[in-house]
Amino acid sequence: MKIKYADFQQATRSRSASGPVTAQAVLRRLADDLVGSVMPVTQGVRLLGVTVSNFEPGATSAQQPSLIA
Repeated sequence: MKIKYADFQQATRSRSASGPVTAQAVLRRLADDLVGSVMPVTQGVRLLGVTVSNFEPGATSAQQPSLIA
């Protein structure tokens, strides 16, 4: 996760899952935990981004799930 504050400072946090992630709920929980690690914020936030990486070769899905419920 990358968070950029109004004063142009930035912070990053990362977390790896113990195995392949196949459920939206797991991604959501990991992202929520990362965001929670910088809360409460004491200044304005101008950008908050979460990145997903290290996909397994051959893992396919017929439809991309929504990350936002």
